[in-house]
Amino acid sequence: MRRATWKELGLAALVGVVVAVSPFSSHRALPSLIAGVAVGAAVLGYRLRRRPASEPEQPALASPTAIPAVSAVPVGVIAAGLLYAALFAPTLLWLYRHWTAGVWVNNHGLFVPLLVGYLVVTTLRRDPLPGAESSPWGLPLVALGVLLAAIDAGMGNQYLGVLGFLVTLPGLSLLLLGPRRTRALAVPLAVSLLAMPIPNTVASHLYLRQITSVGVEEILHSLGIAALRESTVIVTAQHSFVVSDACSGFATLYASLAVAVLLACYTRSNWRRALLLLAAVPMAVAANTVRVFLLVVLCDHFGAWLLETPIHEASGVATFAVVLVAFFLLADRQGLRRGMA
Repeated sequence: MRRATWKELGLAALVGVVVAVSPFSSHRALPSLIAGVAVGAAVLGYRLRRRPASEPEQPALASPTAIPAVSAVPVGVIAAGLLYAALFAPTLLWLYRHWTAGVWVNNHGLFVPLLVGYLVVTTLRRDPLPGAESSPWGLPLVALGVLLAAIDAGMGNQYLGVLGFLVTLPGLSLLLLGPRRTRALAVPLAVSLLAMPIPNTVASHLYLRQITSVGVEEILHSLGIAALRESTVIVTAQHSFVVSDACSGFATLYASLAVAVLLACYTRSNWRRALLLLAAVPMAVAANTVRVFLLVVLCDHFGAWLLETPIHEASGVATFAVVLVAFFLLADRQGLRRGMA
C-alpha cells in the first residue's frame, strides 16, 4: 500500500475515533462504534475520490536506510517531558471528561486539540528555514503554567490547571521552536484558548435564558399560539416548559464564537472579518430560539416525552450545524483553503 493511502487511512481512522468518543454519538459502545466506522468510511471515500487522478502516489520507503537519522534526546529533556506529562495528566483527563459529558457542555472542545495539531503541522511544513531554534523567553511562561497547575493540585479547582496548561503552550513553542516559528503559530495558539470549558451557569449572567424565552414567546404569539411566559417558564395549552441553563444556547454560542474566531483568522477582508465576529452571537441566539420554539410546538402536540428521547440532544447538534453552514457561507473560503492547506 502506498504512503499517501496510509495517510488517508490514518486521517479517516482519527476522524472515526473522534466521532465515536465525542458527545455527538451515543454513550453506548455499539452505536458509537457504528457511528465512528460510518463517518470514518465516508471521510476515506471522500478523500480518495477528491484526489486528482493525475496526482502521483508517494512510494513507501524502500529500506531503513532511507529514514533520516534522529539525534539522541538528552536524558534531562526526557525527564522534563515525563514530569510535564505527569503534572498535567489530571488536567487533560478532566478536560476529556468535560468535553464528552454531553452536547450541552462545551460540545466543540474535543475537536480543538485536533484542529490545533493540524494547524501546527501545516504551518511548520511551510517553514522555509530548517534548523533548530530556541528562545529562553519561553521559560517564564512554562514556569507560570507549572505554578498554576501546582496551585490547582492543592485547590482542586481544575480551571486553574487548564489555564496553566494553556499558558505553557506558547512557552514550549518558544523553547522548542524559537520566536520566529512561534509567531507563525499565533493562530493555532490562539485557537487553543477555545478549549477552556466554561460552565453553562454563565448563561444566567448573560441573560441567555431570558432572551431565549422572550424570543420563543414572540414567535408563538406571532403564529397565533396561546402561550404565557413567566420569567424563563413558558406555559402553553398542554404543558409548561422551563428554559434551563443547558437549553439557553450557551454551548452553541461558545462553539459559534470559536468557529468565528478561526474563520476570521483566515479572512483577508476586514469587513468580512468584522461580519463574522459580529454575527456569531445573534446567529447562535436566533438558532437556539428557533430550536426551543420547535421543541415547544412538538411537545405541545405529541407530549413532553419527546424531551426524554434522542430528539432533544439531536436538536442541539442540528442547531450548531445550521450555524456552521451559515458561517461558511459568510467566510472567505478561498483564504481558509490557503491558510489550512
